[in-house]
Amino acid sequence: QNLAAVQVAREKRMEEMDRKRQRDEKLEEARSAVVRNGGGGGGGDSETDDDSDDDYGPTPAAGVWAGGNKLEEESERLANG
Repeated sequence: QNLAAVQVAREKRMEEMDRKRQRDEKLEEARSAVVRNGGGGGGGDSETDDDSDDDYGPTPAAGVWAGGNKLEEESERLANG
């Protein structure tokens, strides 16, 4: 019985080591793919990495004020004839 328990424990340990080895291989593959593709933050991504809001237009407050000015100018123009 002790021999069987030792064998079962050895098999479990071997399976666990095999899973760890496979996981490490996948991780290494992913790392090398990132290196092959320019490090992940290369020139193609720089445009989307910055934190400026220019990509999304004016902030909502600015948009509201700009619309308010246009409306005010149009109202004055209509009132003045």
